[in-house]
Amino acid sequence: MNKKLCLIRAPYLYKYANLDIAEEPILTYLMGYFKSIGFEKFYLFDFHLVRDTSLKDLLIDGITDYVIAVRETGENVHYVKRLCKNLTQATNANVYVYGHVARLKKMTGWPENVKFVHQSEIALAKEIGLDTTGATFGNGLTADPYFHTFSFSPSTAKRAKAALETTRGCHFPCSFCFINQGKNYDKRWSMRPNEDVLADIGYYYDLGIRSYVFYDSEFIGKNPDDYPQKKALLKEIIENYPGIKYKIYCRADTLTAFNEFALLKESGLVQVFVGAESLDQSDLDALNKNLSVEVTLECIDKLKEHDIYANLSFITFNRNTTISTLETNLEKITTLLIEKPRLIGVPGFTFAFESNWRPDKKRKEEDAKKNLLSGKTYVLHDLKQKEQPEDAEVFSAELEALMEIYRLLAYEWNKKLTKLNYSRDKSSTEELNQINDWFEGLSGFCLKIMKKYLYAFKANELNLDSLAFHSEKLFEEIADYYKVLPSHLQELETYTSHASTMSYSAQSERVEDDEYWLNNIPA
Repeated sequence: MNKKLCLIRAPYLYKYANLDIAEEPILTYLMGYFKSIGFEKFYLFDFHLVRDTSLKDLLIDGITDYVIAVRETGENVHYVKRLCKNLTQATNANVYVYGHVARLKKMTGWPENVKFVHQSEIALAKEIGLDTTGATFGNGLTADPYFHTFSFSPSTAKRAKAALETTRGCHFPCSFCFINQGKNYDKRWSMRPNEDVLADIGYYYDLGIRSYVFYDSEFIGKNPDDYPQKKALLKEIIENYPGIKYKIYCRADTLTAFNEFALLKESGLVQVFVGAESLDQSDLDALNKNLSVEVTLECIDKLKEHDIYANLSFITFNRNTTISTLETNLEKITTLLIEKPRLIGVPGFTFAFESNWRPDKKRKEEDAKKNLLSGKTYVLHDLKQKEQPEDAEVFSAELEALMEIYRLLAYEWNKKLTKLNYSRDKSSTEELNQINDWFEGLSGFCLKIMKKYLYAFKANELNLDSLAFHSEKLFEEIADYYKVLPSHLQELETYTSHASTMSYSAQSERVEDDEYWLNNIPA
């Protein structure tokens, strides 16, 4: 059969968030598989890297199969779903959603002719009707980069990094994680041979890339029998690829058990995305995290000791979140910031919520209607952007007013952070110092704001009726903090186009359509 494919990476963040200049490994390894079987009849489109990509670009004559990579990151599922609806209406081609698909199969609203395939190059090849005798993740599969097919501005190109896989899956049973929702990979846990990983590193190294991210859900794993292979990989990197800097995703307990912080540092590790989720033990227990807060704090201390940036990931509003657990988290995070605050990436604690996609019927019966979101804030829109039914939220909707304040804060600093990073390229030494001061103080500022409004919420001074008043006060405080910046960078990023449009007196309407890629992918 004569096959002609179109590979697609959908957006996964607001359109302004354009700092992450990396390819999608789900696609680079699929392309590596294609290379191993000699298949070349495909096009590739990456909405995230080429931001003017649109639906019409995908409508190429003769395409027999569309393959849309899906990763449980940000709002990727939402945009994948929008693309599926558009492509099935506009073409007669097969549409495959490929990658992290376990939870997606349980969702409603997919076109009937969309097919789901877990991340297995051979499984997809079999489904499409291609040769299934190519390289595998455990034997010879290497990435096939696609950077060279795009043109980047100098400021974008300098931020390019390689995104590689050394493992797939995870051992742990966290109830909130996509890995534990069904089949996303061939095996629960697998590691690639070091020679394949090193081949990938070398390929990008020869292209001049020195920044890497190992895009594994879990870099080290639970099994000590895997440690020798990982140590050997790090030693090979030290010997053969000097000067690279890389980031990993890892649990605090596996990193602490591995206990090779000096070796990791020497091999180029500069940042760990630590899945902390919460610093309140009752939260972790409710999330089935199988982790103690003490171990997380021990890991953070070790990372700080070796000058490795700890990018802490939190589920601020989870199924167990209360005023008390928020207070616990804020106090413990404040303590972490006392020494080396730049090594603790905690502004991300300002806003994140647990996604579920399935209503908890028992809980809904117990809570009756008191737990339903009002729809007056933007929280409901954020739920919908993650394709989560409004009756499936697992966090307490009684926290809605506080969530909205934290959401506004998070949106503002995230958008400002993106702008400041690009502003560095054309800034004077004095301006760079001012920008660095902003970054240095950001975590502390966010914590101060979060504590203030948590106490106001606890005293019932912050509620849906007073939300508009407190929103105005919030942006006054943010504007005051921005005075540390050069004058031309002090403007608020989200007030005029977003926050000022909210009255909180009626159902909230979606604003800023372009931030939702509506001009690229029709809703």
